[in-house]
Amino acid sequence: MLEFSNFRQNLIYCYCRWSYCSVQATYTMSIFQNFADNLRRECAAYPSVTAVCEGTGINRQQFSKYLSGKSLPNALTMRKICKFLDVSEYELFAAGTEDRLPERKLSRLEHSKNDGSADFVATASKHMDAEVQHLREGAYYCYFRLPNAPSTLVRSLVWVKRKAGNVSFVRLTVFKSSDGTKKHVARGRHLGRVFANKTETYFLGINRYPPNQLSLMTIESANSSDTTFLTGIMLTRSGSNLTSVRICLLYLGDRMSLRQALSQIGFAEEKDPSIGPMIPAALSLPLMA
Repeated sequence: MLEFSNFRQNLIYCYCRWSYCSVQATYTMSIFQNFADNLRRECAAYPSVTAVCEGTGINRQQFSKYLSGKSLPNALTMRKICKFLDVSEYELFAAGTEDRLPERKLSRLEHSKNDGSADFVATASKHMDAEVQHLREGAYYCYFRLPNAPSTLVRSLVWVKRKAGNVSFVRLTVFKSSDGTKKHVARGRHLGRVFANKTETYFLGINRYPPNQLSLMTIESANSSDTTFLTGIMLTRSGSNLTSVRICLLYLGDRMSLRQALSQIGFAEEKDPSIGPMIPAALSLPLMA
């Protein structure tokens, strides 16, 4: 009887141990999978995974392990990922996170407490129109010429989001290498707020890529009743110098998906049938009329 009792106790112990290990393994796998799923969703808001790797300074091969759920980053690398993607660790590990688009991140700008942006937004809202009713919500292509190469057009993507009486935007720009590789000569991810007065609409933001310069686009809202084709001026950088260039915003509506729109940003040819004659003509107008 004693031997049977010992055998039964050992059997119960083995069963409990097996159950514990199974639960622990399942829990561990779910953490890896949740992180991988959420990380892929966040990366989908960028032109490529390579762009995210360059922005975070993480090796592409190592980053692929995170995306596949084979590995988790250490604390330092996790902070780099969270800072660049503008998410919390909880959001990357949470289960059941729904798909995110770039505009889901824009609302986080409203909650910055350490850079004075809340005071600026409150002051600007008192003196300007923060709702910008004439501006359509959704995706736009932003066209402009390079100051040092006026024959070259650049096509970036602007996403406008309206929430709680305020308008936010994100502008994604990628300058791809001309040698056929996937390397980027330069890139930008400007996030900010939109304000308007009776004659202009202002897009004021900051580039999340170093050197984190400010971004300013001014749209001549009073000169046109067409809300799908907007023109204005952008303050940009040409080499080491600040300069201003003409810009055109073309509203995309539902003509293409966000993923398709992202795949088309970069350098563009004036002869491209999708551009048409109005854009090159508008970009050729003098800055001072």
